[in-house]
Amino acid sequence: AHAPTRSHLRLQPPRATAWHSPRAQAWLEVMADHIMADHVADEEFHCKERVKDHVLRSAVEQWAEVKAQLTEDAFLGSGAAPCAPAASLEPPPLPVPASALVAPPEELRRVAKRYTQAIAQFRDAAVAQGTATPPALKWEAGEVLEAFGCCLETLLRMRVGACVCLLDELRDVGSRMTEATDLLGSAVGLPNIKIHAGMAVDCAKDFEKISPHNRAATRRRINGSLAMLRESETQLTRSLSPPEGSNMGVCSDEEDLDCGDSDFQELEVPQRCLIEALVCVTIALERVLQEASQACIPDKGVLAALATVGSLEAVALRATEASRAIQGLTTTALGDLETAHFLAPLAELRAASEAMVGAGRGLGGAGTQAGTELLADLDELDAAFAAAAAAAPDDSPA
Repeated sequence: AHAPTRSHLRLQPPRATAWHSPRAQAWLEVMADHIMADHVADEEFHCKERVKDHVLRSAVEQWAEVKAQLTEDAFLGSGAAPCAPAASLEPPPLPVPASALVAPPEELRRVAKRYTQAIAQFRDAAVAQGTATPPALKWEAGEVLEAFGCCLETLLRMRVGACVCLLDELRDVGSRMTEATDLLGSAVGLPNIKIHAGMAVDCAKDFEKISPHNRAATRRRINGSLAMLRESETQLTRSLSPPEGSNMGVCSDEEDLDCGDSDFQELEVPQRCLIEALVCVTIALERVLQEASQACIPDKGVLAALATVGSLEAVALRATEASRAIQGLTTTALGDLETAHFLAPLAELRAASEAMVGAGRGLGGAGTQAGTELLADLDELDAAFAAAAAAAPDDSPA
């Protein structure tokens, strides 16, 4: 069967005006993406079932051995002096320099370039051969595996002195690079081998951009949580007021699927108060994380000098939990507002925020002030939630 295209979904419904509206076209685009994704997933599944043992299969076994050594337990058992535990607020007994280079950027670029070149040679040879015969690609496959082994050796060297955030980053990069290499070997003889080669090259670029030290890895984790918080803040603020230039209440019968901004619904008072309180908490969290992100930069004034890797990493790990809780609260607040679904993420947000503020006391100055404001906004969120739960109908779960 041929792969479905977007043109297959552009049907001619009886009411062409409504189906050619921007909303209907957006729905069709989403459905087309889902169908294309399912087709690609089925193709990769059949590819793996057909070629279970390919010329690059040993990359999976190599990564399994290395991954077992990129864990905190394996690192502590090696006898090396690790960084301070992320949950600890005390400085480590044998502190690792926070900005010391775990791996020089030049070495990362050199190893990534070698892997990219090996992938390009393997791709060209596989396209020229057109069959999945191991002898024909033995030399090219050996080059890919040798370059892949150099990447794994670099990851192993970087684990010395690495904290939890950097270890997580090393495991993530290694897992994605292994998966891309395995899929490339499975795609030999298939027309989509160039796509899998491009995926492997993208993984090499991610390998080149690995954080060179603990502070950089911690700052990257904090900035990722900041991005999630800003996305939630945008969704919440848009729900509080209609967009500019919207025509409230104007919607013709012929274009009922293309109401534009007229489908904006006014919020009830308890729900509006709850969303406003959630926005305040989100903004306060952003201020705390911005201070922590600045403290991760070496030689960034007194604030960065006072911050230890342990305290920064504790903020980073708790920030991940808090941002996920904010996403869950945002989804519930903008939906049917089932107050029972608020309990678990609200408790998780409270626990993560209190731990984050406790760890952020080591930042001093603005970090302490932002943490105090965060706890005050959390109290207001609890009050708004209690009011919304009291105003909920009797038949709704409270």
